[in-house]
Amino acid sequence: MFVGGGCHGKLAGIRLEEVLSCAWNTDSSAELPGFLSQPEDSALIEISGTSLLCSTDLIYLPGANLYDAGRVAALHALSDIYASGGLPRWALVTLLIGREMPFEYGQAVMAGVRETCTQEGVAIIGGHTVTGNEAMVGLSVIGTTLQPPLRKGGAVPGDRLFLSKPVGTGLCLAGFKNGLCADDVLAEAVAVMLASSKDAAEAATRANATACTDVSGFGLLGHLSELLSSGLGAELRKHAVPTLAFASTAPRVLAESLWIRNNYEYATSRVEMQCSEAVHRLAGLLDPQTNGPLLVAAPPASTDLLLSAGYTEVGQFTDRPLLVIK
Repeated sequence: MFVGGGCHGKLAGIRLEEVLSCAWNTDSSAELPGFLSQPEDSALIEISGTSLLCSTDLIYLPGANLYDAGRVAALHALSDIYASGGLPRWALVTLLIGREMPFEYGQAVMAGVRETCTQEGVAIIGGHTVTGNEAMVGLSVIGTTLQPPLRKGGAVPGDRLFLSKPVGTGLCLAGFKNGLCADDVLAEAVAVMLASSKDAAEAATRANATACTDVSGFGLLGHLSELLSSGLGAELRKHAVPTLAFASTAPRVLAESLWIRNNYEYATSRVEMQCSEAVHRLAGLLDPQTNGPLLVAAPPASTDLLLSAGYTEVGQFTDRPLLVIK
């Protein structure tokens, strides 16, 4: 079993649905809460006329130096609030320090978390620290929004599909950890993971985006399937998707790994998929991302605005309940 980093530790999508369903409901005839059937990036809480967005995330440290790993982990957690069209304001940090790690390692991770939160305008207001077999770090984030949050279910046929930055970081991390690529591949992946989604989220709001999510543990196809509400489909142009070079030609041992198969099963459990290529040739589209790109649905009239903000147009939504990969 090849090891990865970041979101490679996420529970497989189908298994996650089973766990949540069993934990919430013992009566199969009872109605499940909405977040199980239509997962969202953040919860919306209304308190005395104020709208708060809440989200939490916990990841294994990506394959970077510990300071950068802390920065990536913070940006990854903040991304859920950005994907909902909100502004992250406060965070609680959970730090799991490996039992064999020197104390200074934990300090380096926290320094990265603190630096990024400061840059993003987020106040660290508490948290929890424990020791364990392997280091992990996560943030529970509270954000504000002055408008109805962006959600996954708002796209309509004819909307265009946009990505804010490249995919493929997970394959690069796994390749580096398993000695299949050089330092420059890791450096390229870390640079992508260190790119905040703040500006991209602001552009999506200005562009009147109809739906938005961030691409993380379920890969591009898994998270795209979550945008396809009943009766809605999409056409995705595979070669238009910006993909890191190593990930686009990843070795078969990575492209056929368990997390790639899990994400394929999750996507196809949610929507019928039409594609002439083998699963391993879709690895870049199924790759678990850490602080991955925003995936945005927006009207055709918003195309120029989003392209000027650094987005890439990768497809469009249709009125057929089918995900077509061209």
